[in-house]
Parts: sequence; structure tokens; C-alpha cells
Amino acid sequence: MKNIKINSKLNIKLKISNKVFIPTSTSSILIEASFKKINQKSKILDLGCGSGIIGISLGKILKTSSKIYFSDISSQAIEDVNFNANYHKIKFSAKVGSLFQPWKKEKFDFIINDIAAISEKIAKISNWYKNVSCDAGLDGTLLVNKVIAQSKKYLNDDGALILPLISLSNEKKILKEIKKNYKKVKLLEYVDWPLPKNMYKYKKVLYELKNKKKINFQVKWNMIICRTSVYMLK
Repeated sequence: MKNIKINSKLNIKLKISNKVFIPTSTSSILIEASFKKINQKSKILDLGCGSGIIGISLGKILKTSSKIYFSDISSQAIEDVNFNANYHKIKFSAKVGSLFQPWKKEKFDFIINDIAAISEKIAKISNWYKNVSCDAGLDGTLLVNKVIAQSKKYLNDDGALILPLISLSNEKKILKEIKKNYKKVKLLEYVDWPLPKNMYKYKKVLYELKNKKKINFQVKWNMIICRTSVYMLK
């Protein structure tokens, strides 16, 4: 079991297997932004759930008795969700499958997307995707743009898609897809953060991707600064 810090008031103990994504600060930002918009009775889908940190944390923060839904392409991730949700006494339904494939007959009040959305090249040089695949494409848009295009079919009336945008992807391309599919776009939260120092040895890769407009970042005080933004779409 790993102890994952969400915020100053909440730590979550989770079983996270070797081939399951380990939560990052993006997970915490997504949880913090989401719970302000979600109520106890909301029907929630944690899409690309990994160990289940988003749905389980929201269930605990909201003290909900409603069932929370989880899916991931990794069968090992769903095994971890089954263990973690039972451990935390969360009512749940967890299924293996790509994107919305497991939910053809379901609709939700909130879909929280945590499917990989950074450049595959960045994923390979980082520690974030150790033993975990990232098939998001060179500019990080391949999967997230599919989620945006398909998600409205799985939302109830007045339902919302909540997703993080990370500057280590082609944000402009993703925002273009958002505007094509959704009328109401609200920025809930954003955080600037320094790229881990162990990735500086790959500066050549980083600058090549930036120059090709596949990713973006700023340089301040000799540090590479990235941004995570959380949007709600209706």
C-alpha cells in the first residue's frame, strides 16, 4: 500500500501494482478542482482510472453513498481498483476497456478524464510512465481528443466532462477540439510547476518538441516551467 497525499487534509492509502500508473500532482489538482463542482448524488465516471485515486478520493471527500464508476484499459489497474474501493468501502463498478467501450449503455453526470495526454516522447524520458504505456501520440492529443469527441454521448443533460490539460502536449489542438464539441468551457484551476531536474538531460528532446509546437513550456530563473490546467466542459 502506498500513502498518497491529496491535500493538507487528505491522504489516501492505495494498492498500486508495478504496471499501474502512480498518481502525480496532476491527480491532486484534478481532485481539488472536481470536488467543488460535484455533489453527493452525482453519477461519476473515473475514466482512465489507474489505481482509482480520483473516484475513491472524491467518494471520501463527498462522503457519498452513490456508486462510483471506474474504467481503464489495464486489467491490472482494475484489479487494484477492486481492492482499493473495497478497502475504502466505496460502492463501485469497475470495468476493463478502452475509452468509453465499457459504458455503451450508461450516462453520467460527471466524466473525469485522466487518460494519458502528454507527448509520448516526454512519457518515455520521464519517471511518470515507468512500466506503463502512454499511447497519446507525439503531441499528446491522440487519446484526449477522442475522449472529447465521444464524451457528450455519455453525459446526462447538464452533465460535464472535467479534464486536465498539461503543457507537455499540444494544448492549442486540444482546445480546438474542445470548442468544436462543447459550448461552455470553464477553466477551474491551473498550477505552474517546475519540470523535474532529472529530465534536464533531455533538453534537446524538449526543445525539439517545443520548436515543432508539439508541447510548450516557459523558462524562468533557469528552470523549465510547465502548466496543468483543469477545464470543465458542458
